[in-house]
Amino acid sequence: MKRVFAACVAASLALPAQHARAGVYADDLGKCLVSSTSDADKALLVKWIFSAIALQRDIAPYIRMPSEVRTDINKQTAGLYMRLLTETCRSQTATAFKYEGQAAIASAFQLLGQVASQGIFSDPSVEAGMGELTQYFDADKLSQVLDAGK
Repeated sequence: MKRVFAACVAASLALPAQHARAGVYADDLGKCLVSSTSDADKALLVKWIFSAIALQRDIAPYIRMPSEVRTDINKQTAGLYMRLLTETCRSQTATAFKYEGQAAIASAFQLLGQVASQGIFSDPSVEAGMGELTQYFDADKLSQVLDAGK
């Protein structure tokens, strides 16, 4: 059973990486997960995803997150996963696992992770920060390439 949970965790981290082929039961579970999470739940998932990504070796030097904070986020997120899997979406979880296996649960949580992370990029501060990149573009060079494609 810990393997199933580990797969859910990995799928949540994989976000846009690759789409698992979801069957009808995985779809039902994914819909239940998404409809059963509040904005606060989705914000917690975003924090958890960020706290995990912050461990990546190229990113880690720029992020300082105390281990107690990471532990607290992990505990809260585990509680959310357990509530969703064993209470709120219990029947969908059991059916998806029975007919489609571990991949169904991973696929459903990948969907939830994608929905939760949409809020990251729609945040005005994040949009503005990402937009700062364009001030370093060479507009003339880019125009030449784009005009050549016409």
